[in-house]
Amino acid sequence: MHLASDYIHPYKDAGGRPSHCRVRIYLPDDVLHAPVVVCSELPDNPGGSITNSAEVIAAGVIQANELSTPLVWIEHWPKESTGRGEETFDMVVFSSYHVTERAPYLGETRMWIGDATWKPLDRSTVQVLVDGRCRASSAGRLSIYPAATPSLKGGAVTNIPPGQGVSLRDVLALDLRRR
Repeated sequence: MHLASDYIHPYKDAGGRPSHCRVRIYLPDDVLHAPVVVCSELPDNPGGSITNSAEVIAAGVIQANELSTPLVWIEHWPKESTGRGEETFDMVVFSSYHVTERAPYLGETRMWIGDATWKPLDRSTVQVLVDGRCRASSAGRLSIYPAATPSLKGGAVTNIPPGQGVSLRDVLALDLRRR
């Protein structure tokens, strides 16, 4: 995996208010592996949350970046954004990854993908998914960078060399209800 993009993604929430989130896209080095997207809630987001707009944000990111699907979508709430003082991660699984255009709502046509389901993740699982390490930067923000890390083999964590990835099948086989 390698970090291919890190940017602020604009979107409109369900009420039509301008909103934004941070998006990091990790592309696999092997075409058999799925891309990983980390979508982070920003403390200064003026509109609806990334949780309430997950389907719209994912559709926009997939379309704008021409990403292959299915992909691994990780919702990240930094501690500055949670109001509880601790960061959280969830894997978001969509019922469909096909981007469709929805009928106008509040005068605007919106892109959409299937309904979302959330599965809690811990930091170490996110590290495995991005084939790198997660650490808090000096500013307290999440920093994910490529490195040799553990990977999944049949649901167990094992070491792999840099440049290897995790297949979507391995990710979906995880019991992600544990924290």
